[in-house]
Formats: sequence, structure tokens, C-alpha cells
Amino acid sequence: MSWFLKKGRVPASGKRVLLCVGHSRKTHGKRDGGAISVGGVQEWAYNLDLASRILPVLESRGHTVEVVSDYGEANYAQAAQFASGRAAAFKADVCLELHFNAAGEAARGHEWLVVRGDDRALALAASINRQFCTQLPELRQRGVKQVGPKDRGYGFLRSMPCPTVICEPFFGSNPADWQVAVDRKRMLAFAIAEGVDQFLA
Repeated sequence: MSWFLKKGRVPASGKRVLLCVGHSRKTHGKRDGGAISVGGVQEWAYNLDLASRILPVLESRGHTVEVVSDYGEANYAQAAQFASGRAAAFKADVCLELHFNAAGEAARGHEWLVVRGDDRALALAASINRQFCTQLPELRQRGVKQVGPKDRGYGFLRSMPCPTVICEPFFGSNPADWQVAVDRKRMLAFAIAEGVDQFLA
């Protein structure tokens, strides 16, 4: 199986965007896969399709995109290093790792994780957050969160060589959020791509 879903074309201008599908690592041949939504869809599968929708929007704006959908056999630290290596080899200007949240049914909304102290990543996350507030007002805004060494996602974010955001655009465990994620998936993809594009402009 290829490491990548698709390699974007290299335009004369524009930036390079790496889209990583969260929970892509494997253990003994079995993919991590992530959470299962209330609709029975696995996090990895949902975000693989979401990445395929984000990619053409960014390409239409003149950017080059790669989608990493398989981290191979790896523990968490090895997966983070693999993604970091791909970002460096691709000379990525920015990176996103796609996820969705899961908790109790009451938890809802979108949030964006960045490593504490990275002002460029903070600006990227803020740009995506603004697009969600505008394009998807039915989803609660939980905002941009700066994470430290004891927080989830820190290992991945800290290892990346470019501004990186862990995207958590909804709670798959919340029925209302999940309905939006299914019915307005095209808009989710557009809002993420638009936020990235405006940051890179």
C-alpha cells in the first residue's frame, strides 16, 4: 500500500501543505483507526475522505498538497517522527493532522491544537477557527488551544518542522455534531482549506 493517498502537482507559485490523517499508525498489522462515531464510522476513514475533499480546494488555490494516510508499523513516538520526516522531505510550509473528538454525548464543538509558543501555528489555527465560526455557526466554538508537554498531541506537534495544527472539527460522540459532520462535510473541507489558504496568502 502506498504511503500517500495522492501527491499534489507542483505549481509555479503557492505553498506546500501536508495533510496527515490521524490514527494512521499500525500495530501488528492492525491500524489504530481512532474513535468510532455515533454513526459507526471510524475516525481514520472519515478523515481519509475529508482529506480527499480538502486537497482539490487547496490545489485550486495554487498550493501543492500531499496526504499521508499510513504511518506504517509504529508506536506514537515513531509515528510522530515519521510524519516529521515526511514534512521535512516535502518541505511543507504547513501541516494539519485530521482528527475528530470523542467524549460523552454532551461534549460538542470544534477546537484546534497547537504547540505552546509557536506563534505561526497559532495564527494558522486562528485562521481555520475563523472560517468555522463563519461557515459552520451551528458547531460550537471551543477555540484554539496551546498544548504543553503533559497535554495530548504535544509529541506530534513538537516534532514537526513547520507550523502544525491538530484539527478537531467536531465531536463524533455527539449526535448533533455528527449530523453536521455528515451533512456538511463538503463545507467542513472548504472551511479548513479556506483557513489554510488565507493564512498562506
